[in-house]
Amino acid sequence: FADAVGSLEELRSRSLSPIGDIELHRPYVDRVLLSCPQCGGVMRRVPEVIDCWFDSGAMFVAQHHYPFENQEEFARSFPADFICEAIDQTRGWFYSLHVLASMLFRSPAFLHCLVTELGLDEKGQKMSKHIGNVVNPWDLVEAYGADVLRWYIFSVSPPWVPKRFGKSGLREVLSKFFDTLWNVVNFFILYANIDRYVPTDSSFGEPEHLLDRWLVNAFRKLVKEVREALDRFEISKAAKSLEEFVIEDLSNWYIRRSRRRFWKSQWDGEKAGAYRTLYAVLIGLTKLLAPFVPFTAELLYQTLAAPLPSRKESVHLEDYPEVQEELVDRELLQSMDVARKLVNLGRAVRNKVGVKLRQPLRKATLVLPRTDEFRVRPFAGLVQDELNVKDIEWAEELPDTVAVRLKPRFALLGPRYGEKVKEIAKALAFCPQDVARRFLQEGQLALSLAGMEVTLSLDEVEVVLETGGHFSVESEGQYAVILDTTLDEALKEEGLVRDFVHSIQMWRKELGLDVEERIVLLLSKDSDPYLLEVVERYRELIEEEVLAQEVSVGSVFCEENAVREFHLDGRKILLGLRRLV
Repeated sequence: FADAVGSLEELRSRSLSPIGDIELHRPYVDRVLLSCPQCGGVMRRVPEVIDCWFDSGAMFVAQHHYPFENQEEFARSFPADFICEAIDQTRGWFYSLHVLASMLFRSPAFLHCLVTELGLDEKGQKMSKHIGNVVNPWDLVEAYGADVLRWYIFSVSPPWVPKRFGKSGLREVLSKFFDTLWNVVNFFILYANIDRYVPTDSSFGEPEHLLDRWLVNAFRKLVKEVREALDRFEISKAAKSLEEFVIEDLSNWYIRRSRRRFWKSQWDGEKAGAYRTLYAVLIGLTKLLAPFVPFTAELLYQTLAAPLPSRKESVHLEDYPEVQEELVDRELLQSMDVARKLVNLGRAVRNKVGVKLRQPLRKATLVLPRTDEFRVRPFAGLVQDELNVKDIEWAEELPDTVAVRLKPRFALLGPRYGEKVKEIAKALAFCPQDVARRFLQEGQLALSLAGMEVTLSLDEVEVVLETGGHFSVESEGQYAVILDTTLDEALKEEGLVRDFVHSIQMWRKELGLDVEERIVLLLSKDSDPYLLEVVERYRELIEEEVLAQEVSVGSVFCEENAVREFHLDGRKILLGLRRLV
């Protein structure tokens, strides 16, 4: 006969000799003899040993000593909501848990599963002590900090994808994300200290400025994206949303477009709104980042929340930001998206023709659907300033001076149409201009080929726009920006002045001047006469931009002056800079 013992208590009660504190493994358990309830004979343990994964697979009952006690606690915790382990556990622990749960309860053992893949070296090779390419994680933590390593793991790829580990990847994360985040925080702290701004609460209030309202809505949208991604256990998607917000939305757009509001000396509602909005977003961001980078978030919180009467002892004691979808202004966000798309296209045009952003241009023609034009018009000044153009012209379709050339995206169309893709390429090459332009507006193009009809979308076709003369263009779907790159003397002069201002600002930074520190600029009479004339014509603008009490021609070589020679458009200018004490 054979029998299965269900508990230590049963083993003790049926043992032929007393059992004390026994180790329930071989060889100790083999010494226990039982009486057979069927024949009265002596029962010994069978020689086989059950697979050790049975022990691991039984943990969901064993941890509660179920069914002998803790029945209510077991009922609350089974099936488990979440489990996370390495890829090798799919055939080990994960499998044995499900097998036992299915046998005992006709239920899965867990509801959500996250699997992590292998860590590789920087070249993508499996780590091996024999090869000598094992990366010690503690060396990375010592060099870059635990949060940088955590963020790299979260953001570089989903958990179920193999990851390359090494210093180069962490250096990139440190520079790209953490340095940008701290630059934004330090920007706020710097100007808050200058203006003696002391926040009393971290609420958004009711911002009036368009940029402030946009940032608040962008943050509310971020909260929704992060929480929904975390609820789906998509950690990398949440990290990507946070990274994009910090780098693109907060640093490259809001701070870039709001600098002058913080710089200006007079205190008004516009400046107060900028401080309140940026502060509220930074406090919210520390809470949102807390589960991802706990040490950085804590340092940010202790630094920023210090003046708040309602602050908690730790950011990790704060409530996680709640989704407020009903407060999100989708129309505002979409309008700003279009404005930024046009700005990016304009920058791409400048890069293509080699005209730097500091050089003003005469005109930009913005081509976009009429509905989007109405959306973007409130942002016209912002777009014009970012594109650095004197005038903006709106258009619903490309002017006749722009030729539209269409080419197939072979990577997309090849698998679908095979050999027919050659006929598609030929049809696109000879597509009439009016049809091609209508395609840009409507987003679909119908082609009649031998024996079949083909309908193509914008993402399946490469659109090449060609212009002549001093015009250049870039496009994306239904949007295009055409820049007139003609430079007259007035535009060239203004470009020189902007280069001059930029050079002085970089010089100030090298000299370690405070951002509010005023200076005197002296121009040597030995400088290029034309540059001296240009500087004199724009003297008031230059004084305002570089915080100069005075810009004048004089002797630059004296003990209290820093002296430097600059070259602008091939012309020399010799300067002396004196700090005002």
